[in-house]
This record gives sequence, structure tokens and C-alpha cells, in this order.
Amino acid sequence: MTKYSVVLQGGDNKEYVQTLLNSIARTTTWIISILMITYECDILLVYTINLINVLFNILLAKNYEKKHYPFVSYKGQYDKSLIKGTKDVLFQKVANTIFTSTDLILISTFISLSFASVYNLYFQVFKAILVLLSAIAQAPFNSFGQLVKNKSQKAKLSEYFNIYQYIILIASTVLLTITGALVVPFVKVYTLNITDFEYVYPSLSILFFSQIFSQIINRPFGTILNATGNFKMQNIQCGIAAIINIVVSLAFIKPWGINSIIFGSFVGTLVILIMNIYQAHKNVIATSMFRSFKNIFLNYVIGLIIICISFKLEITVNNYFELIVLAIIFTISVSILVLTINILIDWKSFRLLVNYLNKLILKKNV
Repeated sequence: MTKYSVVLQGGDNKEYVQTLLNSIARTTTWIISILMITYECDILLVYTINLINVLFNILLAKNYEKKHYPFVSYKGQYDKSLIKGTKDVLFQKVANTIFTSTDLILISTFISLSFASVYNLYFQVFKAILVLLSAIAQAPFNSFGQLVKNKSQKAKLSEYFNIYQYIILIASTVLLTITGALVVPFVKVYTLNITDFEYVYPSLSILFFSQIFSQIINRPFGTILNATGNFKMQNIQCGIAAIINIVVSLAFIKPWGINSIIFGSFVGTLVILIMNIYQAHKNVIATSMFRSFKNIFLNYVIGLIIICISFKLEITVNNYFELIVLAIIFTISVSILVLTINILIDWKSFRLLVNYLNKLILKKNV
């Protein structure tokens, strides 16, 4: 699958296509799994269906590339010296694996397998939003690389990055706030007839919101550093954050239990975010570092307040239909609120975004 991802992500700047194909394959697999569970098939057989997800995903990507890129060949001799920073990127990937893999290991080892199930339930809900936002955040990677090549475009680079980061910030705040507020009502409906273990943990909603928020908000800054060839700059923070993640998780595991695991991940991603913002503004972006920190902090607080208010309201839904209606109401309300507040706190970025959209519309009409 990685082979086909190279063309879609690095070659034609169309990671959204890969995400769409992945969603089709995953949805198909879920439908088959649900039908098998309905007919009480063996659980091992149900899990085996995940293999179909992978194979179907590869088949979709292969057919898409065969149709749209018939000239692409994966055979031949390559000049590997043209690919710079591969070792640094590998280090970043290894550090990222610590964040994505160690949580369940720590929970299973130091807490219990039952809590691993609780963690996985909340994480899967947030992961769906994480995948969507990651695809959006990663999309302009090559575009920034083209701007960097032209030294005279440095002002334009900063302007476009400001618009890009502003869009990611608003989209992340809206989607993750809605998810954080609705995940507990969803879990209540999902585990309605389960009485052997408690699955409702509002604290997990807040912690996952914090961790995923900092992870997504970091993407624009990580993207601009990688797009400009500054791979090594991220090695230090990735290494430090990976260690901090494990140390903090274990340090608070006795008093906080499962909460300490997600808190450790949050602290780790926060370290990466702060250091990447500093490095990006210092070496690449000619805009205000203070404004970036201010906007991110205020949006995080806005999301946190809305989620906490939703807990105070003790929202209860009896079925998935009521949950969908509630999600629609929340989506409209939170979107209007977050957008309004962001216009007030950073009118300049909003004006840049509007001007950019106007240019796109005029260009399309022409």
C-alpha cells in the first residue's frame, strides 16, 4: 500500500484520494463484520475480515493509479542520493510509533485488559476524526516545497502557511470539540446492555481531545519543516517527547489509572508542538510566533469549555437516531461559535482566508 501512496501523496498531492479509498474499504469491511456478528459468527473469523480491508484497499489504489497514471512504473534504477532526510524521517516514524503503540501495552501490563477495551473504544472514535484531519493537514506538502524553491516567494510562503494553519486550527477545534462532547453519549448508547464493566469515563473524552488536538495542530508546523528540508530539527523533540510520554504515563499510573496513559501522550505531543512552532517561526515562517501560540491556546480553551459544559448538561440519548440529531445540532452550534470567536481574535487571518477563497472562485469562473 505504501508503494501506491508515494504517487498519491508525494507525486500528485492527492492524499485525500487515498483517504477516500481507505474509507470505502474500511466501511465495506465494517458492514461485513457487523453482518457476521449479527449472525453470531466466530470472533476470529470476524477479525479475519480485516485482511479483506487491506487487500481491498490495495486493489482500489492500484486500479485508481492504473487509470489516472498509466505512465507510472515501479521498476528501474533510481538515484537514491536525491532522497534526502530519509534517516531523519525514519527516526520520526519510530518516535510516532511509540505514541501509537505503547499506550495499549502500558494499559494491558500495568492496569488491566478490561481498561484496554475502554481505551480502544474512545480512541477509535477520535481516530476517525484524526484520519480525516491528517489527510487535510498533509495535503499541501508538495505545494509548500514548490514555494520554498523560489526564494522570492518567501512572503507568499508565510501568507499561504498562515491561511493553511488557520483552516486546520478552526477545522480541528470544531470537529474535535463535537467529538469530545458527543463521545460520552455515544458510549452510553453503544454499551447500553453491557453491565460487566463501566465504559463511561468523561475524563477520557477531555484527555483524548487534548492529545489529538495538539497532535493535529502540530501537523502544519511539522509539514512546513519537512517541506523545507528541515528534517533534523524535529528529531530532538520527537526523541524527548517519546521518552516523556512513557515516563509521565508510568509516573501517574497509580493515582490516575488509565487517565495517566493518555495524559502522558498529551504531554509528549505538547512538547513536539511547542518546539515545532518555535523552529518553524525561527527558520521558515516570517510571521508572529506569539499569534500562533495565542490562537492555538484560545481555541483549545474554547473546545475544553464546550466539552465541560456538555458534561454539566448531562446529555442523554436513547438511540442512534437521537444521537445523529444531537450531532447535527452540535455541529451547527459549535461551528458558528468557533468561527465567530476566531474572527474576533484573529481578523487578519480570516481576511486573508476570505481573499484567498475569492481569488479561487474568480479563477474558477474565468
